[in-house]
Amino acid sequence: MARTKSGNKDAQLRKAAIEEVAEHGLAAASVNRMADRAEVSVGTVYRYYADKNAVLRDAYLHLKFDLSRAMLEAAAPCATSKDKIRTALRAFANHVLANPQHVIFLETVGTATILGPEDLQKVAAIDADLNQLLNDGIADGTLRPAPIEAIATMLLAPIIHTARRAAHQSIRQKPAHVDEILEMCWYSVARDHK
Repeated sequence: MARTKSGNKDAQLRKAAIEEVAEHGLAAASVNRMADRAEVSVGTVYRYYADKNAVLRDAYLHLKFDLSRAMLEAAAPCATSKDKIRTALRAFANHVLANPQHVIFLETVGTATILGPEDLQKVAAIDADLNQLLNDGIADGTLRPAPIEAIATMLLAPIIHTARRAAHQSIRQKPAHVDEILEMCWYSVARDHK
C-alpha cells in the first residue's frame, strides 16, 4: 500500500483509530491496521505514540474537544438558554448522525480503563462549558432543576442510541424522525413546554 509522505500524520492516525475501534472493537483494534488506514508505516505510529492506548486516548480527547467546540460554536449566536441548548443539541445530533462511528468510538474508549486521571481531568475541562450551558438553563428556569448528569443523559442518550443503531445497521435517519427525537429530548428536561 502506498504511504503518504506529507500531511498531518497524527490526525490521520486519530481518524484511523476511530474507524478501527468502531469496526473491530477495542480489544481487536490493531496498530497495524491503524497504520494501513492512515497510510503510514507502523514505525510512524510509534514515532507519534508510545502504544495503541496512547493513540486511542489522543483520538478520544481530540474527538471530545472537536464535538464540544462544534456544539458551543453553534450555540454562541443564540440569545436565550433555550435556544443555546437546543442549538447545541441539534449540532450534536447532526454530527453523530453524520458520523455514527464516532459514537461507537467515544462509548468504547470512554468506558474502558485506558483513560488515566490526567485524561479524565481534560475530559472534565472539555465538558465544563457545555455543563455551564445547562447550569445557566437551570438557573434561569429554562430547564427543570435536576443534576446536570441527568439532564445531559436525557438530552443526549436518545441521539446516541439512534446514532449507534445507524452505525450498526448502516441506515440514515429521516430528518423528521430526528426532529421528533430532539423534541422529545427537549421536553424531557424543559420546565416550560411552550
